[in-house]
Amino acid sequence: MLETALVRGLPFAWVAADADYGKAPSPRAFLHANALPYVLGVPVTLPAGRPAWRAAPARRREGRRSPALRDRA
Repeated sequence: MLETALVRGLPFAWVAADADYGKAPSPRAFLHANALPYVLGVPVTLPAGRPAWRAAPARRREGRRSPALRDRA
């Protein structure tokens, strides 16, 4: 269905799907390969893999905290 929408040039901004689609790797791979923004539900039982990206280390910024956080430090 998504491939047909792309071929026909139907306009859409993003894709949303429930956990039945979120647990299957092929819909996620298709969305990723076509650079389509998406939100997919996943079942609680789906194992979490390691992300392909690495998070940037946290930087300490003085003077950027809210007053509530500053008081706790």
